[in-house]
Formats: sequence, structure tokens, C-alpha cells
Amino acid sequence: NFEASSNKLIYDKESKTLKLLGNVFVKNLESEGLSIQESYGDELIIFTDSGLFKFNSEYKNSVKTKIKF
Repeated sequence: NFEASSNKLIYDKESKTLKLLGNVFVKNLESEGLSIQESYGDELIIFTDSGLFKFNSEYKNSVKTKIKF
């Protein structure tokens, strides 16, 4: 089961994105055959039309991820 938490959640219907902002924690995110067991970062963008995603980090912090292939 996909789980996520963040300080802020924004859905933009026009750009077909779901944005999680600030202290993002994600568990069990799957897309294109890739499974992310756990990940932490500053921003997660999920493109709702394709299911693809992008993790960002501000201030040169790293995104920490545990991946299963």
C-alpha cells in the first residue's frame, strides 16, 4: 500500500500533477516496474496522467531512497 506524508499537498488539475511539499516521506511507491520502499525529500511531484514521479530536494540536501528492483 502506497503511503505518503508532507507538510503541504497541492493538486493541479491543469498540469495534471499532485505535489507533496516539505518533509516528504513516501513508502511503497511503484511506477514503470520500479518500487521505492522508502524515500525522504523536500518535494515529490506525481504526474497523474502517466503515474511517473520526480523527487526534488532544496538547499543541496540529498534525497534518501530505498529501492527494490
